Amino acid sequence: AHFVQCCSDYITSQIVILSREGYGSQVPVGQLVEIGIPIRLPLTAGKQFRSSLRITTANGVSIAIGTEIPIADVIPGLPDANMSTLIYLNDTYLASKSLRAGTNGHVKVLTRDVFGNVRSVGLPSSVRFSASFIGQGVGSTATSDSLDGILAVTYTATAAGRYGLSILLNDLHISGSPFQATVVSNDVNTSVSSISYSAGFSIGAVGTARQVTVIARDRYGNLISTSTQILFDLYVVRSLDSLQYLTVQLYPDNTTTLLVTRSGLYSVSVFYKSQLIYPLSPLNLSPGFTQALQTLILDNYGGVITDIVSFSIQARDEYGNDRTQSTDTWDITILNTQSQLTFTTTVTPSPTKGGLYIVEFKAPDVKMNLTASVKLSGKEVAGSPFTLIIVDEAGPAD
Repeated sequence: AHFVQCCSDYITSQIVILSREGYGSQVPVGQLVEIGIPIRLPLTAGKQFRSSLRITTANGVSIAIGTEIPIADVIPGLPDANMSTLIYLNDTYLASKSLRAGTNGHVKVLTRDVFGNVRSVGLPSSVRFSASFIGQGVGSTATSDSLDGILAVTYTATAAGRYGLSILLNDLHISGSPFQATVVSNDVNTSVSSISYSAGFSIGAVGTARQVTVIARDRYGNLISTSTQILFDLYVVRSLDSLQYLTVQLYPDNTTTLLVTRSGLYSVSVFYKSQLIYPLSPLNLSPGFTQALQTLILDNYGGVITDIVSFSIQARDEYGNDRTQSTDTWDITILNTQSQLTFTTTVTPSPTKGGLYIVEFKAPDVKMNLTASVKLSGKEVAGSPFTLIIVDEAGPAD
């Protein structure tokens, strides 16, 4: 049995051929011929092979060697960069492809020689594996050897970013190197972070839970683990005014209850260290009464209406004289142009003055500007259209 170190693509065994005369007499020892024969074998570590040889002499005589030559205990050669590779598991590298700056990551390398034999002996001192970030160095590199052919390469990332991570064998890339690795920053970046919210968040009664999820990312767009206790501020503000009705502290994936005491249209914003992450869609809140809705007068946002807004129309003839009759028909339109909301009006003749009409409509419980149009026989009257401003404390229109 030949113990072979696989360091080339063939091995050489010294085969001794003993020549005899035709009558079986032994040739003197000095006539023994020693021939070196190259034997090419597909060597694989840990397996045994046998090879049958046939030797042809110089004068054309074929000599068959009946006994096969066993080859055993094949030892792999030095690790090869092209054959060594990162270890896969379900098409994913067993590697720290995402880590926080200043912490250690590692990759696992399956080391093979040029024939694909898995290395089963210690790593020679002449072989050096290392990790390197393209565009940035690493703080340190260390290797942990084993006798199963698996090598752990540990590295330290010094700064956040997205990099190509190279695994080198004596300055040569191994198979699968480089690959993309991300190093996550410790700080939330508000320009690339975002928020999401649960279904039905955009409308509901006061006191109901509304889940707000912060998708925290660093400045490179890398996700930051929500297990880190990152403090966020949640602001709920009535639209079109500067009054802040609620401030809560919000952690990623936590559910918070919005305790707004007045109905209306609100904007919801999430801040990190006083920097706006992303404003949520407008949130419509109603007081959440338990009585039957048909017993309440509701506005377009589901809020209870208690304020009646009114203005008057003075009818005059073509000479400017006040009318004394109350038989005119008016076309009244009150509209919020931004949201395309319209409001139903009632027109009532004044009981005290002829030709004076009182126009009333139910105001929304939210500050906004409205456009009012008054027409008689299809024509705008003097001063129409005009703007109605619904103030925060809804009272008579300005």
